[in-house]
Amino acid sequence: MKENNKQIRYNFYSNVLALIVNVIIGILYVPYLIKYLGLVAYGIVPLALVINQYISVFTLSFTSSLTRFYSVSIHKGDLENASRNISTAIVIVLLLSVICFILMFIIISKIDQIFSISEKFLISAKVLFAFSIMSISLSMFSSVLNVTIYALNRLDLLNIIKTSRILLKFVFVIFFFIYVEKDIKFVGISNFLAELSILLLSISFFNYFSGKNIKLSFKLFNKTVFIAIFVMTTWVIVHQIGDVGIYRIDIIVVNKIWGQEYSGALGAISEFFSYVLLVVSLISSLFGPIILIAYSKGDHYKVIEIAKSRSYISGILAAILGGTIAGFSISILNVWLGENYVQYNVWLSLKMISLPFYAAGGVLAFVYRAWCKVKKPALITLILGFLNISIIVTISFFQCNILNIKIILLFCTLFAIIQSYFMNAFFVNMIYNKTFTYFIVSSLKFSFIFAFSFVFGKIAEKTFYPSNIIELFIMLVLSIFILFGVAYMFLFSHNHKKQIKEIIK
Repeated sequence: MKENNKQIRYNFYSNVLALIVNVIIGILYVPYLIKYLGLVAYGIVPLALVINQYISVFTLSFTSSLTRFYSVSIHKGDLENASRNISTAIVIVLLLSVICFILMFIIISKIDQIFSISEKFLISAKVLFAFSIMSISLSMFSSVLNVTIYALNRLDLLNIIKTSRILLKFVFVIFFFIYVEKDIKFVGISNFLAELSILLLSISFFNYFSGKNIKLSFKLFNKTVFIAIFVMTTWVIVHQIGDVGIYRIDIIVVNKIWGQEYSGALGAISEFFSYVLLVVSLISSLFGPIILIAYSKGDHYKVIEIAKSRSYISGILAAILGGTIAGFSISILNVWLGENYVQYNVWLSLKMISLPFYAAGGVLAFVYRAWCKVKKPALITLILGFLNISIIVTISFFQCNILNIKIILLFCTLFAIIQSYFMNAFFVNMIYNKTFTYFIVSSLKFSFIFAFSFVFGKIAEKTFYPSNIIELFIMLVLSIFILFGVAYMFLFSHNHKKQIKEIIK
């Protein structure tokens, strides 16, 4: 137990360092691209990310399934079965890579029909999409090898990989923009080179930490393992497709109806939201491996205790952060992207509403995935994704104005809350009875502290109106600390306070 707590501390420290690096690079990366490419050209970049998201449906689904089976084998000491899992996964990745390349040629040949892209940027867009898709293929191999690190609860090593990825992408982009040409195609090429470097680093980590115990061989390919992983992967794929219909469809619709400029602005705000998600993941990501380990050992009391308390803590902290950012949305966009982007402040605020529910629900999702109960959540997510798409496409048929985009984002937020939190809470309750009331009460507290933080942040913004990055940073930090103090006094139980102290300690 002492060794386990020590590793959690290492994971936490590495999360903090990775968070700092990711947020700094994230804050600099989007304005850098917009400055040298222009908003219209930059508007194509989020579209490539959407295609990556759809292809990542398969890779994330696959690695999620593999993680479950591999982790259970490792913690039961069954190294032979763990080797079969990884070896079978490598074969599956080779097949998925072939599918990726087929999709790449289809998408590139039809790119001007799928998206609204100016003829001026068409060739560069094709190069961007080609290298982005090839990057996904490389990342699949890295992801399979990194499952072995995750199973060992070495999130510190995974953070090294994640931090290296975002640093290398930025460094390569800067190099090409300075010494070759400022063109969107080099964003895709930089992604590819970064993923190639990450694959080499992942191979190195695998050889060092698992190479002696885990064997990789085509001869170890096992049909039984393949079927087990394939069945779970199929349902997780369905789940991820529904996710994309909730979380990424807004950019595609805005691009098709309103054009590259609006999709570029929405893409930049969506990127900012993803950086904020990194912050809330600082806490919530620590508990995925712990839940899997507890499940593997049959300690179900610990599983549900972690799920309830950690989801609550993660949700409250995310509500404070999201509400404060929403309150300061005008200042954030003014300082980060410039005065011309202040008009999109409501978009940023709407994106933040789902943050606490996403953070809390992420912890709960680990529970039913550990139990391999993925079929029904996948079907419901798919239905929610379909309903969301139907509604926002219908809205897009009405008069094309900025109000319609706000309505689209509002519906996306509503469906995100239902899917990310309430659905996950419902299925955890199906496994561990009499927990749903706890999660409902928690959600009301999330909503209250988000609204309180928003009002507090808005008052602080109008009172002081920070005009530069230093003033903004100081105001945000002070506001978050004050709000955390309020939450600590009134919203956390004695047990929650004890756990927070342990995490900080």
